[in-house]
Amino acid sequence: QIYEKAKASRKCNSQVRGTRIRTMSSIPFDPTLVLGQLLDVKKIENLAEIAEAEKPLELAYDKLNNITRTSYKLKMLKSELENMGIEKHKLRSLDKELNLVQEKIAQSAVEYGREAVRTTERMQKIQNKQEQNTISYSVESPLDYERSHVTTFPLAFDSLTFDVQYMRTEENIQ
Repeated sequence: QIYEKAKASRKCNSQVRGTRIRTMSSIPFDPTLVLGQLLDVKKIENLAEIAEAEKPLELAYDKLNNITRTSYKLKMLKSELENMGIEKHKLRSLDKELNLVQEKIAQSAVEYGREAVRTTERMQKIQNKQEQNTISYSVESPLDYERSHVTTFPLAFDSLTFDVQYMRTEENIQ
């Protein structure tokens, strides 16, 4: 509909792009959406549907990462305690917990693999159901780029997770 109206008024900026809706680092995107252009609501709905289909996979991946991080922290704690001279028999319960965490890592990895297969199947069904997205036509932008400027904002960090640790184990025997 938008294309037909724009074509009739001779203000059509047609662009052919050989792209599909993809995901980039767990964020669905459509390269045919351009800053300053008019949006087709259907494209946004398609991206929301893809994001919802990928949600279980992202949750399984986060679970696996959290358990793996816990394992690293426990191993580092054990190493620190051993370096402090705590006797090994006092650390047996910590070793048992480490073994349990290792089992949970294996279970989470298997769950993640299963969810990856299910998500791939869901994504294929969704992409087959959605309309063709490789060719895009859009109305010429209503923005006057000569009088517009881009305002930069600080990077949003609410979706980033940092857990950085530096560990150095060496002995200095003199």
